[in-house]
Amino acid sequence: MAETRKHLLLVEDETPLREALAERLIEHGFDVEQSDSGEAAIEQLAEFAFDIVITDLRLPGLDGTRVLEAALVRYPDIVGIIVTGYGTVKDAVEAIKRGATDFVTKPFQFDELLHALNSALEQRRLKAEKGLEVLVVDYLQLMQAGGRFENRNLEISAITRSFKQLAK
Repeated sequence: MAETRKHLLLVEDETPLREALAERLIEHGFDVEQSDSGEAAIEQLAEFAFDIVITDLRLPGLDGTRVLEAALVRYPDIVGIIVTGYGTVKDAVEAIKRGATDFVTKPFQFDELLHALNSALEQRRLKAEKGLEVLVVDYLQLMQAGGRFENRNLEISAITRSFKQLAK
């Protein structure tokens, strides 16, 4: 099965950096949408289900942690990476606590960001596989319980919804 392109929202208020990163990410197979503020990013998140959000920590208006929180509320499995030039250990710990999968400090080499991104996507893939295995076991146990579906509609519906969610 062919790998689908991942949709990425890049939130960075420094236009030259944002455009350069977007270009490189596109070269590496990502579909990239750009945003220059936290407010604009949240609007974009409301309109489209991104796989990944990479956001600067310090933005005018809403900061990157607020963008990440909004993304995670809407899409709990989204990969979130915080990038900042003003990062402290405390900032990194706080970002991870709030759901970031990684924290990258500026200046950085593009390969460092790409590695963080690919590692996070692999972790998400493995988590989804594990979830699928659990669902299959649940389904098989349900089938072995006599194959009777009366009084099991809620269980079957829950398993079916989970399969559909994982398939996205």
